[in-house]
Amino acid sequence: VCTIALRKIPLHYLQRQEQKAGTVNTVLSRHGADWTADTILDRIVYVLQNYDKVDSEKVHLDANLTNDLGLDSLDIVEVCYHVERSMFTWISDDERETIETVRDIWEIVMHKLLYKFA
Repeated sequence: VCTIALRKIPLHYLQRQEQKAGTVNTVLSRHGADWTADTILDRIVYVLQNYDKVDSEKVHLDANLTNDLGLDSLDIVEVCYHVERSMFTWISDDERETIETVRDIWEIVMHKLLYKFA
């Protein structure tokens, strides 16, 4: 999958998948998306699994972006960009420099989407 295609991850697709699975749990409604800890993690995993340099089978919550997934610093910047775009949030440069695992991205985004706006 080309990384350019990730720039517009369809929100309606993931929402339909969540509705089919019956996993929609409204915690926060922002830009038409209902965010929970699980849906945030699902979105981050989706972005990483569709990133062309990542083996989708290796993506899990505690995967190290550099050692386990083989990403360099520029790849991490791109992944953060795709996460920001797909969830209408932001990750600052200072926060991005601290990111080492999928869990780090998840905690930053959860803090922004759930705790600051709840």
